[in-house]
Amino acid sequence: ISKDHFVDMLFVTKEDVEKILDKNVAESDVSWNVIENNIIEGIVPYLVFGGGGHTNNLIEIFVTNESGMPVGLINTDHPVGNVLFDLPIVSRSANNDVLKLIRDKFPNMAFVLGLGHINKKSQKIRKNLMMEFYNSQVYCPNIIHKNCVVEPSITLGIGNQIFAQSVVSTNVIIGNFSIINTGAIISHDCVIEDNVHISPGAVLGGGVTVSKDSIIGMNVTVYAGVTIPPGSIIMNGENILPKDFPS
Repeated sequence: ISKDHFVDMLFVTKEDVEKILDKNVAESDVSWNVIENNIIEGIVPYLVFGGGGHTNNLIEIFVTNESGMPVGLINTDHPVGNVLFDLPIVSRSANNDVLKLIRDKFPNMAFVLGLGHINKKSQKIRKNLMMEFYNSQVYCPNIIHKNCVVEPSITLGIGNQIFAQSVVSTNVIIGNFSIINTGAIISHDCVIEDNVHISPGAVLGGGVTVSKDSIIGMNVTVYAGVTIPPGSIIMNGENILPKDFPS
């Protein structure tokens, strides 16, 4: 810290110093030159948080859709400079301060939450990251594979991911940061709340509500009109009847 940080400040408090220190640490957490060098003018740049199979799947959606360009990864498990899926890790942090700094330096940057959601542990991690993304007010577009069926009457929040061969039918409402995975079928008038994962091959009948932070396992069938409570995990292959979750 130099005296230049305190120009025009009549009094300097401990909080002022801590704020500047935090900002300096946040700035040093990001590989700014790598991001800048990977951005192509006229193409939306994406930063993806993650480093596993779900991340790689999302990257391939960008390639298939021919929309947007991933320019780097945010990954907490590997050092900045490492390469995964042919993309450089440009930050190890996705906290509010870091995300805001990146947003301010690159106003067109899109952010993608590339962490899957398969158990209680990943469910909690993903929810915390969702709140960091949401509270930092970064741009989180919906990622929709071009080979899925999405009716024009649906309502989408932000940060959702809809994978190949899935079907989202008439008047469906999807909140924020939910995953509709490969081959899932969401029938008419369903409501999918925030941070929900509808796993591959799951089928939801008409008028089903899946409450926030829930996981619907692979090849699950949920009968029409059922409401799944918040934080539920429905195991693979289950048939969920109205009597399982009575109103």
